[in-house]
Amino acid sequence: IVCRSGSSTLSEIAAVGRAAVFVPFPFHTDRQQEKNARIFTDRGAGRLLLQTESKGLDLARIVRELVMNPAEIERMEAAARQLHRTDAAGAIVKALQG
Repeated sequence: IVCRSGSSTLSEIAAVGRAAVFVPFPFHTDRQQEKNARIFTDRGAGRLLLQTESKGLDLARIVRELVMNPAEIERMEAAARQLHRTDAAGAIVKALQG
């Protein structure tokens, strides 16, 4: 998956366990999407490509590398699945209650 890195997108990627190349929206003042993406990339669940520092050829290179290395995709997908919390809603309710 090639995508931005908003919180909803990241939760969906974790839920389905897919490898991703994150291209954070570069114009948020707090760089929140980059911070979100780094949570995944620091754990091996994706690759980060900063739009303001990259070109289309950089994206093509990353995609080519991944296509040529299915074991890396599988490793990234396993890492993404580890970030999924099936009990997230319950944990939030519990935290709010007390």
